[in-house]
Amino acid sequence: MKNTFINASINRHGRTAKLATEIFKEQPYQVINLVDFQIDQLGRVSTNDELEKVLEILSGSDNLVIGTPVYWYSMSGHLKAFVDRLGNREGNPENPSAPFTDSNLYLIVQGAFPPEDVAPSIINVFQHLADRFNMNYKQCITNEKQAKKIIL
Repeated sequence: MKNTFINASINRHGRTAKLATEIFKEQPYQVINLVDFQIDQLGRVSTNDELEKVLEILSGSDNLVIGTPVYWYSMSGHLKAFVDRLGNREGNPENPSAPFTDSNLYLIVQGAFPPEDVAPSIINVFQHLADRFNMNYKQCITNEKQAKKIIL
């Protein structure tokens, strides 16, 4: 089983990462810290863009956990750029540009603002993403209690 965590925080070992640790428990998982990759903005793609590298790492993930802190009542800029770029891709099981077809998708939304206030709008984005790429959207986690209840 391949488990992957996309950390969209600028803090590699912060609260977002800690919640992912609670979700995966003792299971092995790989971490993609978006801050470590250059994912260009939509319409500004350069030769240094690393989106394809990130998608290669994600390929074949059975469980995908995407975590973001709340910045100004929304997801982080790193995650927004990633999602915007994915939105430009085709999403269907026959297309190799959909590397996470059939993956179970969990979302972590946490931060200083009450995540419950902003989570619905972020969840909406990822439910649409899951539909487009034939993923199984499972749940949004906003705190440690919820994370501990997840069974992958």
